[in-house]
Order: sequence, then structure tokens, then C-alpha cells
Amino acid sequence: MPYIKQEDRVRYDSIVDQLKVKLFEAADENTTICFAGHLNYIITSLIKKTYEGYLEKEGGGKLCYSDYNEIIGMLSCCLLEEYRHIIGPYEEKAMKNNGDVKWV
Repeated sequence: MPYIKQEDRVRYDSIVDQLKVKLFEAADENTTICFAGHLNYIITSLIKKTYEGYLEKEGGGKLCYSDYNEIIGMLSCCLLEEYRHIIGPYEEKAMKNNGDVKWV
């Protein structure tokens, strides 16, 4: 879950803000930018470099199943948080405005 301590968030917030600015700059330069593709690249690169750096720090080695499982678990939690906070409320509002799908 993304609920780390406030003092730990400060460490990352300015970097996240800088990435956001870079994404918007790219959008201004290229009207066909695909934010999803750019975000996917950023997230994938961060995960890859973080785990590579971890292995180097620990003296080498290779990623194993538990590492991959940890990555997938973290990404799954990100997906669930996004749905819970953003998509779920959006869908609830749309359902109220447009009506629910009727189940038999």
C-alpha cells in the first residue's frame, strides 16, 4: 500500500513532481504522446533499475521467483489502489447518472 509515513513521502514527492513536469513537456512537444506508454516506461525502468541496484549492492546474483512475485504483488496493489480511489468512485457516479446494468 502507498501509505508510507509522511516524512518518507517528502523524500520522493519532488522527484515525482519533476517526472510529471517532464511528461507534460513531452506532451507539449508531441501532441500524439501516449501518457500510458510513457508512464509504463518510467515505472518499468524504475523497477528494473531498483532491483538491479539491489542485486549489485548485495554482491550480485540474479533475480529469483520471490523477487518477481514481489514486483507483481506491488504492481497489483497499485492497480487496486487506483481502482479503489479513482475508478470506483467514477463508476459509481456514472451508474447513478446513467443507470445500473440489470442482472437477471
